Amino acid sequence: MKFLARGTALFLLTALVLSLTACGGNAIVGVWKTEQSGSSMTFEYKKDNTFILSMAADMEGFEDFTVEGTYEIDGDQITTVLPGPDGQEGTPNTQTFIIEGKELTLIENETGIKLMVLTKQ
Repeated sequence: MKFLARGTALFLLTALVLSLTACGGNAIVGVWKTEQSGSSMTFEYKKDNTFILSMAADMEGFEDFTVEGTYEIDGDQITTVLPGPDGQEGTPNTQTFIIEGKELTLIENETGIKLMVLTKQ
């Protein structure tokens, strides 16, 4: 009987760990937006590790744009890759990210500077 109870407890613990890991990995999936200095940026992170970045600039000389890229998450690190100017894969960019409620904060790893805070839509 003890063996059965231990086996059940181990199974439930394993299921809990796997479900928490799955939730954490998918926490960034969705649409996130920020507005600064008359411009807005929207990131749509998808389950297939792709994302769409859209920027609407309300400033003279700047045009709105949308670009698609890929991302990978490792713990609290997000690595994004956008296409380079020639259409080839660009340079990976890794930042620390923190999700608290409906806020996503991106932090520059080298300087520790908070780059932006986005709100989940």
